[in-house]
Amino acid sequence: MIRIVQNEGTIEELLTSFVDPASRATEVTSVLHQFEAARLQARRRIVHMAQSNGVSLTRLSKFWGISRQRVSRIAQDDAP
Repeated sequence: MIRIVQNEGTIEELLTSFVDPASRATEVTSVLHQFEAARLQARRRIVHMAQSNGVSLTRLSKFWGISRQRVSRIAQDDAP
């Protein structure tokens, strides 16, 4: 790929250097969805733990840089 970038190769070489890019893109998308689900689950657990320890939703919203309403929806939402 470096040769192609340095104009020492062809586009055809670039295209054939990738093994099944379509399935790789699908795999990356799937992994990103899994990551987002895990992140939301972690936030949900943190919200519930914080609430049980007297931490306000406003405090969490400021910490994460999101609205208090969004933190409230995270706390109430049981779906991934």
